[in-house]
Amino acid sequence: MRRGRVRGGPRTSAVITSLPRLVPAVLAGRYTGCSRGRLLLIAGAAAYVASPVDLLPEGLLGPIGLADDAAVLAWLAGALLSEGQAFLAWEQQRPPAEARPRWRGRRGRPEVVPGDVVG
Repeated sequence: MRRGRVRGGPRTSAVITSLPRLVPAVLAGRYTGCSRGRLLLIAGAAAYVASPVDLLPEGLLGPIGLADDAAVLAWLAGALLSEGQAFLAWEQQRPPAEARPRWRGRRGRPEVVPGDVVG
């Protein structure tokens, strides 16, 4: 985890706390830096690590049975770290929510909402 962290980048705790915002942003199509397929792979890896069912069972193979869990866990940690860092960088580049135009109007015109300043 330490080697995967970008020097001068966000703290690991900030990356972890960004994940609950990343998932809805990907599913809604607002964030395109991560695909739905990659999210599915990450969820599958987390389920595999948490599941008692293993490809190489520890009860039969002993320490060798832990190798598949360790490999999946290492990939999962790296994927979460890289996706979280990219998402935080994307969030920092975006303008604040109140400065973003609302493009819900007809013919691509911004929708005027009560409270907006029209100049």
